[in-house]
Amino acid sequence: MTLRPLMLAAIAAFGVAAVETAPAFAANSSSIIQDGRVNTANVNQRGRSNDAQTIQNGRDNLANHTQRGRNNTSGIGQTGGGFNEANVSQRSRR
Repeated sequence: MTLRPLMLAAIAAFGVAAVETAPAFAANSSSIIQDGRVNTANVNQRGRSNDAQTIQNGRDNLANHTQRGRNNTSGIGQTGGGFNEANVSQRSRR
């Protein structure tokens, strides 16, 4: 066996290991500020640490946060008249 196939096999194995472990160290952050008559915000985060903040100022406000990870924080603030709806879904992966 020559050296070249061994080197390619080692590079391929290292590349797969790096791809598999990268999401474990991922962190996500989101900040949304909306000023308008109708405001809609949807945030989906997957990673080790997730942080999402949404502030909406308007007549109709809708905010959805979905987070999957070890550490999840979410904050939604809404001011306005007719319609305010906020949904948060969090699941911890330990």
